[in-house]
Amino acid sequence: MKRNDEFVDASLADAFPRWKPPVLASWVTDTLRCPEGRLLSYTHAGFASDYARDRLLHVEKGRVVAEWLRLNPPEPIWYRIDAEGKRTRFEGPHPEDEMLEDLFRPEETPEGSRYWGLPPEQDDEAAYMIAAEIRRPLVSET
Repeated sequence: MKRNDEFVDASLADAFPRWKPPVLASWVTDTLRCPEGRLLSYTHAGFASDYARDRLLHVEKGRVVAEWLRLNPPEPIWYRIDAEGKRTRFEGPHPEDEMLEDLFRPEETPEGSRYWGLPPEQDDEAAYMIAAEIRRPLVSET
């Protein structure tokens, strides 16, 4: 924040003096990408590097309405998880995308290394997560 021609650290109260925290970012309607896991390939261009996983948060008027996890190497596998915990495999991260045959039996926990034949690094136990969407309200409407 700039104050008297000098940049200073600002708190939430400084940035929004009339509002009490937490401040709803009602001006944000977008998908936020949060890379997770080990770096797979570095690209010197903003957020273009590839990581083992991406967490995608779909935000509408400041509220998270859906959350997906995408496993990246070598091709993403997408599962949508319904409110009862049942998973359905999709071609992509949108309900209108084509449904695909599940690669695993319903009682099995999906493991990317079994599908691709690529074992996770020994120091990265969580490197192979299967993509999932949480289909429940993530923020209360109050």
